[in-house]
Amino acid sequence: MLTASYDMMRTGQNRQETILNTANVNANDFGLRSSFPVIGTIQAQPLYAPNVMIGGKSHNVVYVATTSDYIYAFDADSGAGATGPLWQDHLGVSYHAPGIYGTPVIALDQRGGGTLYVITNDSLQAEHLHALDITNGRPRPGSPALIAPNGFRPATTYERTGLALVNGVIYGGWMGLELGSGAAEHGWVMAFDAHTLKLLGAFNTTAGMDTAPHGENKREWSGDRQPWQRLAEYHRAFC
Repeated sequence: MLTASYDMMRTGQNRQETILNTANVNANDFGLRSSFPVIGTIQAQPLYAPNVMIGGKSHNVVYVATTSDYIYAFDADSGAGATGPLWQDHLGVSYHAPGIYGTPVIALDQRGGGTLYVITNDSLQAEHLHALDITNGRPRPGSPALIAPNGFRPATTYERTGLALVNGVIYGGWMGLELGSGAAEHGWVMAFDAHTLKLLGAFNTTAGMDTAPHGENKREWSGDRQPWQRLAEYHRAFC
């Protein structure tokens, strides 16, 4: 599960599941395997990557992001009594929300590794796109990249939709915070080059409406679901 809702059409359907059925999903054979403490709350959907090489061994890994800008990599096969994450990384400058709300997206390579893309909001001061090595959490070259298109105000918005990765381009959607201050709370859709993290294009859903109520509550909520692939395929509409 490398993207939220399993696939680019956001169906929520795991088509690779062939084991679970009405006979073996019961109180005796199905339930909680393990739990781990994290810093911050979890708003983004955890992701799963198989056969990741960490410390010279192959692991099935669950990646968890929190509103305190933490990323954790947990061994998915660990049972009760597991000691902690395979690795963890704090991406922000503080421990305060909003942090990470939108689900990251993972691109695997053929060597037991890959890249996790995620967007952070650092206590409403700045937003960054990160590209992390999934084997150790270390940043890729050029990461993090500051997100700062014209007119964008991180103090009044945060990235809410899950990220989508289509044809080497990362897409995300922003919603405005409900500040009640009378400031315009714009929604945004943006596209980034997955290799360089360069901003390719940005669309303000209420451009030119800078005072409430005209610019108020106009945002990309989407319940953390990513922009559909069909929308991403026509990215030139705003790039």
